[in-house]
Amino acid sequence: MKILHLPLMLLLVALSAPVAMANKCADQLFDKYKSSEHFEYVKVPSIVMAAGKAAGGVSDMPLVGDTKSMRMLVLENGTDGLREEFRKGVDSMSDSLEMITKINDSGEKVVIWQEPGKNSIKAFFLFVEEKDELMFMELKGNFKHEDMAKLLDDAVFDR
Repeated sequence: MKILHLPLMLLLVALSAPVAMANKCADQLFDKYKSSEHFEYVKVPSIVMAAGKAAGGVSDMPLVGDTKSMRMLVLENGTDGLREEFRKGVDSMSDSLEMITKINDSGEKVVIWQEPGKNSIKAFFLFVEEKDELMFMELKGNFKHEDMAKLLDDAVFDR
């Protein structure tokens, strides 16, 4: 019986490696740029999210009620070199995630990835590229697949 446990444990570790890599890469990306004078960094920790939920007003907004924390980096009017460096960092991080959608609308590009869990989605990552601005956001929580579908439907059909 012990012989079966080792292959099973190795399989679980192998399956969780891409998720751990995504978390590590996202952390490295935020750590690299959050103190930069060229970036705006916003972090909403879990205690602030919980206080917002307790105050009410988010029950009708998909994903918000299930969000445990949020981090965001915004680069405005960065040099072409800095924009490209940041883009490459996001691209390398996203290799271990599942892409949900990629939109290119009149030069505005939006990409959304997810970090799937066993029965839910553990994190969403959003990258927006506009003419003079790049934005990368991480939402961590315990999200339902239906909430993401509703959010995408709203975004596409409310235009």
